[in-house]
Amino acid sequence: MKESQQAAVALEDLLSALWHSEFLLRMGLHRTAIVLLADVSMQYGMSHKCRRLIEGIMPQIINGDDLEQRALATFTLAKCIIVAEKAESEYYIWMD
Repeated sequence: MKESQQAAVALEDLLSALWHSEFLLRMGLHRTAIVLLADVSMQYGMSHKCRRLIEGIMPQIINGDDLEQRALATFTLAKCIIVAEKAESEYYIWMD
């Protein structure tokens, strides 16, 4: 998606699915869409935003019974933390 310059097309479908899942109260699908949105935003350099997205819904995911959703969310959160810390350390190196 990023390499082919088609991010807007793909994100439009993801955001539409996110809105519909919230509107129809399908919260399991909504949480999965939030995790996918966080993963995509991390690819575009918004690591702090993706971390806040996942940390906001993590209590709901941890208390849920969907093991795959929990695994995807914790894996994505770990990636966000690593990328955010790396970006922050590179920023401080650049400032010196």
